[in-house]
Amino acid sequence: MKHETPLAGAILVAFALTAAACSGSSPLDAYRTTSTTTSAPAAPATTSTTTGPLQDPTLIPVVDAPDPDPTPLPTDPDLRLGQLDNGLTYYLRSNRTPGGSVSLRLVVNAGSAQQEQPDGGTAHFLEHMMFNGTQEFPGNELTAALAKLGIQFGADTNAYTSYDETVYMLAAETSNTEAVATAFDVLAQWASAATLEPADVAAEIGVVRDEMRQGRESTDGMIQTEFENMYTANSSYDGYATIGSPGPVESMTAPPLRAFYDRWYRPDNMAVVVVGDMSLDAMEKAVTERFASMKPRGADAPAHNDYEIRINPEPQGRVVTNPDNVVDNISVDIQMQPWDLSTVGGERLSLIEQMMASMLDTRLASGFQSGDLHTSTSPSMGPFAVNRGLQYIGTNIQGDDPELALGDLIAIWKGAALSGFTADEFSRAVDETLTALDDTLQAAQSRQDFRLASSYVSHFLEGADIDSVESMVSRETDMVRSITREEVTNHWRWVLQTSGPIIAAVGADPSTLPTAERLVEIARDTPPSSDGAITPEAPIEALMTPPEPSEVTNTSSSRTADGTIVEWDLPNGARVVFQQSAIESGTVRLTTSSDGGWSQMPTGSGALTNLITDSIGGSGLGEFTKTQLDDYLSNITATVSPYIGTTSEGFVGSSSTDDLEVMFQILNLLITAARVDDPAFRQARTFASNTIAASTLDPQFRAAIAMNDARTSGSPDWVLVPTEEQLAGLDPGDVLDLYNSRLGKLDEPIVAIVGDADPALVEDLARRYIGSIPAGPHDTWIDLMPPMPAGITSRVIDLPNGVNTGGVDMLTSTPVDVTARLDVVATVFETILSARIIDTIREKLGASYGGSATVSVVYAPAQRIDASINIDGDPTRVEEIRRVLLEQIADLAANGPTADEFDQAVSVVESDYHFVNNGLFADIIINTRRFPNETILTADNRLGLLGRVAPGDISGMARFALPPTQRIEIVRTVR
Repeated sequence: MKHETPLAGAILVAFALTAAACSGSSPLDAYRTTSTTTSAPAAPATTSTTTGPLQDPTLIPVVDAPDPDPTPLPTDPDLRLGQLDNGLTYYLRSNRTPGGSVSLRLVVNAGSAQQEQPDGGTAHFLEHMMFNGTQEFPGNELTAALAKLGIQFGADTNAYTSYDETVYMLAAETSNTEAVATAFDVLAQWASAATLEPADVAAEIGVVRDEMRQGRESTDGMIQTEFENMYTANSSYDGYATIGSPGPVESMTAPPLRAFYDRWYRPDNMAVVVVGDMSLDAMEKAVTERFASMKPRGADAPAHNDYEIRINPEPQGRVVTNPDNVVDNISVDIQMQPWDLSTVGGERLSLIEQMMASMLDTRLASGFQSGDLHTSTSPSMGPFAVNRGLQYIGTNIQGDDPELALGDLIAIWKGAALSGFTADEFSRAVDETLTALDDTLQAAQSRQDFRLASSYVSHFLEGADIDSVESMVSRETDMVRSITREEVTNHWRWVLQTSGPIIAAVGADPSTLPTAERLVEIARDTPPSSDGAITPEAPIEALMTPPEPSEVTNTSSSRTADGTIVEWDLPNGARVVFQQSAIESGTVRLTTSSDGGWSQMPTGSGALTNLITDSIGGSGLGEFTKTQLDDYLSNITATVSPYIGTTSEGFVGSSSTDDLEVMFQILNLLITAARVDDPAFRQARTFASNTIAASTLDPQFRAAIAMNDARTSGSPDWVLVPTEEQLAGLDPGDVLDLYNSRLGKLDEPIVAIVGDADPALVEDLARRYIGSIPAGPHDTWIDLMPPMPAGITSRVIDLPNGVNTGGVDMLTSTPVDVTARLDVVATVFETILSARIIDTIREKLGASYGGSATVSVVYAPAQRIDASINIDGDPTRVEEIRRVLLEQIADLAANGPTADEFDQAVSVVESDYHFVNNGLFADIIINTRRFPNETILTADNRLGLLGRVAPGDISGMARFALPPTQRIEIVRTVR
């Protein structure tokens, strides 16, 4: 499947091995975090394996192993590490960026892999139960206590369980000392005082079962389960899926949960992480007072078994089918060794593998652009982790001829091993890695609590780097500069020799896919491409010559609580607004907006906006090809992307402070010199075709289309999905014309720039790169939205056989004069209604894993309030879910919230309102100038307005936004 996991933060080194290493004995064993063997395991029934290496063994070099010494101890003066006498580890970090809050984590070094019954789902079910009461917070008192911290309880909100660990997460505002104390209390209760009442366990079964239904019994879930089984096969993780199996979950009782809790939730197997705006001494005192007296509830600490990871050197083929699968594709993955990141050698190997993936990605992208790689989309190579012991690198490919596409991919991989990576590929990988390290250094002063907390969690579990950013960047920069092209090539050769590709053909019908045997044959017999590399194109010296700056027709400034805002009006109608902000150090955010959007485009164009912007984003600019552009930007942190909305169009972008001018140059070229290249057009058209297929097969997508059709009364202006006829009638020139009709002109844009930059530099760049663009014709949006249908409109989506994820969706849309105060009331109402959904339908009814409400104000094309509710659940209980939902809405309309509900919701919203970032500031700049005659919600006024909301406002909002006699409802069920 396509893997969206991000690259690991700190990256790697090369080596190669002796011939003995190929049989499992390696001088690099010191850098592995597991017990690893390299052998060909017995193949599952659906897998085909062959003998014979993928690469010639003579390509494997013999070099020295890297340094096994541990990485340096942390040098951060604001970090304190310690261990209590009972064995509990703690990480304390004082952080005043942005200040005013504290993040806490309880880390349990145990997950599903530690269960007595592999498929029992015990670790995950126990995580659920931790929110059902402790000794000091029985029953619902725990969720009420969390709400008072400003935490909205819900699916996946405050904890997660994996194969290897369970982690609980809390945050509190440090201005509220009671909330901070409660957060520490709850963490301590989770660690030692879970009640696990039998009645609560029985009530939670339906919730966990519905989570399983959503995650594993949808079409995508069933396919993903096949992949998870494939990745964990023949390892000690095999059969230990975190969610468990239906039978054990449906029969869950308290005793196995208690046994797991007592065995693994013990001080010497846990860590507490505290990061925030507190002194280290205060943090240490809070941890010691609550955790020092805890005693293990069993005998000696249970030992974690070493992972048993078998890496198969032979290619493996598999066919994965589901009749409702949307797109035929082929997944190609290679299992990697799990290196110990707490060692210098492991850290260096990690960097090597990141650079290796980058070079393979570059080569595949070049092959796609040149046409040598016959895929319909550009593959992207990247590492991903299934769990702590199972690491992979892989990609997805899609093409009209899947066998040809796979053969091209394998040929390129083998070509890289045979002839080695090129100097240009290596130079680009070095540039990308060093640029990423420099960006990390620039952002160090604004690392927020949750990011720091996550890094300490990773250190406790995996030994990840927690040195000061300056020290880490310096060390890894030296490592990167010491790595040679030959090292990375040799490492790739060793990877191909010791780990055969796992190839899975995925589709709806096996007759349209290669067989497992054919997949293996292609991997084994495809020869390497002649040299594997694409002839490099001429490098870009500069994107453009700086234009002469325009005049400024007016300059004004204003003050907000978060800093000074400066505005420059340019002769071509552009309004450039800059807010200096150090919230995200070393970064700058760009957002532009012009009125019109696709409401000014030909009928049906709204369904093509993604295809249009994808085509532009995948193409070159001006005289430069996509490959040239990517090479040029490899050591630059700057990106700009176009968008076309219903009533506006524009660009969003970001850059490092040092690369601010490049961001302005890209913006200029996207307006004046955009292009649509054939490969980008083919890829965008493929994405659009995939959307068409999903719209007929995926139940949730079908429900969204049915909702849109009902809301817009079937208007052709509001069609969300293009037709194959539309796609067949398009060519790259048509797409460029559509783009230029909205974004290829300067239409009195509002340009918001927020970030860590000098105002004088921003003014100069704006005058040059925006002010020099000629003014284009001005227009505004057209209101194409029909009125909300009268009465109650109901539609039913029948679920396909085998798909077990039902649900209820509701929508209302009510005209109103929007104000900032109404915006705040809508947010509080949304919070209360979402909490009701969780409390009644999830916790009491046990019919759904989760659901939520969204209540939002809309300013254009006509002012209104939209209320949308989405609840997934047991398809046999959909009518019950719907009935309870309507009862809760009616109760809020008639009686309003309880005092506790209201106070808890206000606390949640207040906590959200304390969080600000550059994107929020940019949006406020756009909205306050786009709608100058309206009172817009801002970072300055929202807390004050929140303080004036009363419970009566909520009952009024319930009656107004969700009237009982007018709504659209879509039900997903089995009939």
